[in-house]
Amino acid sequence: MSDANTQQTAGTNWLASAEFRRRLFVTVLALAAFQLGQFVPLYGVNGDIWKSISGASPMTAAALARLSIFAIGITPFLSAVLIWEALRLCIPPLRRWANGSTEARTIVQRVIVAVAILCAMFQARGMTVAMADITGLVSAPDTTFQLVARLELIGGAVVCIGLVRLIDRHGLGSGLLLLLSTLAVIQFSNLFSGLSQLSAMGQTPEGYGYLVALYLILSIGALLLMDRPRVEDGKAHRFNAGGPWPILLGSTGFSAIFLCLALAISSLKLIVKLPEPFTEIGLALIAGLTVVFAILMALAERDEKGGKRTVSRAVLQGVVSGTILAAIFLAGQLLLYAGQLPLLTQGANVAILVIAIRRIFEPPTSWNSGFDGKSQAV
Repeated sequence: MSDANTQQTAGTNWLASAEFRRRLFVTVLALAAFQLGQFVPLYGVNGDIWKSISGASPMTAAALARLSIFAIGITPFLSAVLIWEALRLCIPPLRRWANGSTEARTIVQRVIVAVAILCAMFQARGMTVAMADITGLVSAPDTTFQLVARLELIGGAVVCIGLVRLIDRHGLGSGLLLLLSTLAVIQFSNLFSGLSQLSAMGQTPEGYGYLVALYLILSIGALLLMDRPRVEDGKAHRFNAGGPWPILLGSTGFSAIFLCLALAISSLKLIVKLPEPFTEIGLALIAGLTVVFAILMALAERDEKGGKRTVSRAVLQGVVSGTILAAIFLAGQLLLYAGQLPLLTQGANVAILVIAIRRIFEPPTSWNSGFDGKSQAV
């Protein structure tokens, strides 16, 4: 029997197993808890005032729209994971050390959680201070509110981290990708209803809905093909070794470059006029960084799994997969601008949703392929 047939048989047996049902039950419970937490209001906040001044739309994350205890949610953990992944890719000795032993991987996991909690503390402080400055939003903006609200926000972030780890260890697929995909689900559930309303008012170009549908079909097809595990040298490889992470790292890299530039301009007290096509430059930079990180991930996979693949082959694989991811990102942004719809289609959200669902149906033996919640990195 060929490797492909063996893999297909293993996948079929896995979907019919009691272990799959148990893990599916745990995953559903964790996602339900994540959704319920977005409806628990933050202490001392007037929700009606917030809705009136925030302009929250149905496409906004429920936790932020309601200022719940999950208002910062998974963001600190995502930031910590992105920081680690960038370091892991750019510093090969660090990657080899992390992959060298179970103890090293445990240390990495603890450091990521510690950095995430530290980020949550800073974000909670900034959010509560900003809320206290808004007239009428907080009933009593005193020390008690600052203390209780910050503890709730930090506790909510810790619960989200726990849900990620619960899915990673006892659930299906990647916990981080599944929690991140909740926003994408909200966006896509409101996508075509918003399109029909704007089309009726004549605010979208003719045939715009068909373009969006074509974009989604092509993007989903390309992502599924690139994410399918293939057996080489007895080990599972993916053509897109990084899943949605090259796009996320590209966006984060652009934000870091822009922040450093802004701090340098501010500290040197320079007067700088941004170029007219600055948005276009930013999109091009994110696309370029996406390709770079796809190459680095292909090289990292080659370094970690070994096999007969050469460096040139890994680089070519990264260039092609990164270019496809960058094209998905850019096409989504172009559709967004053409239809004048905020948060309509973002390549990262499409990739997150498709790959998160795709990996739910894979047996645990393939979860260590690519960067996700089951990888050695997290």
